[in-house]
Amino acid sequence: MCRTERSSRANVLRRGLAPGLRRVVTAFGAIVLAAGLAACSVTGRSFNSAGLNQIVEGQTTQAEAIRSLGAAPVNTWARSDGSVLARWAYKGTVATDALYLRQEVWLLFGPDGTFQRTENSINIPFLNHTRTAEQAAREAAKKTPPVPAAAVPQTAAPQTVTSQTAVPPIAPSAEPLPVAPPVQPQPVAAPIAPPEPEAVTHAAAPVAGGPLLPPGTTYIPGVSYPIGR
Repeated sequence: MCRTERSSRANVLRRGLAPGLRRVVTAFGAIVLAAGLAACSVTGRSFNSAGLNQIVEGQTTQAEAIRSLGAAPVNTWARSDGSVLARWAYKGTVATDALYLRQEVWLLFGPDGTFQRTENSINIPFLNHTRTAEQAAREAAKKTPPVPAAAVPQTAAPQTVTSQTAVPPIAPSAEPLPVAPPVQPQPVAAPIAPPEPEAVTHAAAPVAGGPLLPPGTTYIPGVSYPIGR
């Protein structure tokens, strides 16, 4: 009997403690959640700073800037000259003064409604910034693939057709063709011998200026003779 009473009392204690523990855990979770919500706060509107790359001076309107940034500005101020200053801002605190994220950008839109310049920016990445019209044109030219040149069709040169008249074949002649007579060799003229020198007969009297030869001697030029005294 004693053992039965003890086991029944233990079961009663277990059934009584279970609901109590659930209440304690629920209360502790509610306290932690409340503390977490108190330590985390968000102000402003989160925006996409990469959208600044699509905002071009003199071209982008405020409505287009809102679509590029993904959020409307937190504040706008209208100026007397018709321009509007718009402020995009976001601040998220994870723990009180321990960790927070802050981003801001101030954009000025002219009287014509187009973007003019960036007045101020806080914690915006260097690569995310607005563009001038020249910068946007250069970046668009780099992204656009070159258009291949159209192929010029090559026309074939006109071919000139020359009409060739058929030459009729020459009919063979029944008469025999005349044969040229053989060429007779021409006689070769004999070489002409030079004339022999004529003998000169001197008289008895000596020739003036000539050699003294005896009478009756035949004088031949070019021949040596003894000189008589």
